[in-house]
Amino acid sequence: ALEQNYLPAGRPTASSQLRKVKVPDSEISIFTPEDFARIIHAAPDRLIPLLAISAFAGIRSAEIARLDWSAVGREVVAAAIRVRSAAQQVRMSTEAVAAAEEMMTLARQRTASGVGVVLEYLLAREEFTRARRAQIQSITGCNAAQHALLRAVGR
Repeated sequence: ALEQNYLPAGRPTASSQLRKVKVPDSEISIFTPEDFARIIHAAPDRLIPLLAISAFAGIRSAEIARLDWSAVGREVVAAAIRVRSAAQQVRMSTEAVAAAEEMMTLARQRTASGVGVVLEYLLAREEFTRARRAQIQSITGCNAAQHALLRAVGR
């Protein structure tokens, strides 16, 4: 403020009357996973979410104090539900790929033995491709849901 001429020159200010303290440089230390586990185990239950969020998200204590904890809880629960649903879709799509692959194999064998027609095999192959595409999309969706859950818990 003095340098910008916001304060009158030549008059002492409260800050100019303070004693200047030099803080010695020191190495910043980071808790090891074992140290942090001991802290979490020793902390009261009400402090565990605060400690976890500050440790894993790098959020300062003032920012944590301003968090709407009910929104944090809802976001985590919603993200966990989306992960569970996405994982179920991956399982179902994987089963659909296996079934379509079996149908394609049977259609190929029927065509080779003269019992089936080429169109039957082509349709089975098309269904296999559709099932595989759906499986890839479900895996991508599951990965996105897992990422959202990690983000919701502060990682």
